Amino acid sequence: LGPSVVTVGRISGGTRRNIIPEDVIMEGTVRTYSPQVRDDIERRMEEIVAGIVAAGGGQYELQYDRGTPATINDATLTQQMAPTLSKIVGDKVEVLDPVMGGEDFAYFANEVPGFFFRLGMVAPGETSGGHHTPTFKADDASIPVGMRAMSNLLIDYLKSRPRMQQ
Repeated sequence: LGPSVVTVGRISGGTRRNIIPEDVIMEGTVRTYSPQVRDDIERRMEEIVAGIVAAGGGQYELQYDRGTPATINDATLTQQMAPTLSKIVGDKVEVLDPVMGGEDFAYFANEVPGFFFRLGMVAPGETSGGHHTPTFKADDASIPVGMRAMSNLLIDYLKSRPRMQQ
């Protein structure tokens, strides 16, 4: 298997602490960089759960929803457009290694070259929890910066493309 993250984020079952539940539901996420690794994880989950349940004489149903794929930037496009971001925010631009995060944007980036960028949104002197946490706190002053970044990225990208003949 390649790099992956399997998270069980929810386990629910039963009505009392001293009664064995009839049903238990476990839900989670799987993050990978490739569809082949997702296939391997789904197969291994099926094998592992089947073995555990067979050992206890139970039954199970595995529903494996693929969800959103990992968001992986096109390296060439990222390198081409990073100077535009630097023009907007200065030396604060960092090109990061891939992370397991999934965004709807990944569906587009799997079809055409794309890159996803994160806009720093914590006000100076403030703190914030990570995205998707109850302590996340964004600074609204980042909105105009994001708008400038996106519009300049579009303009610079279009300027770099060969003109189509009329």
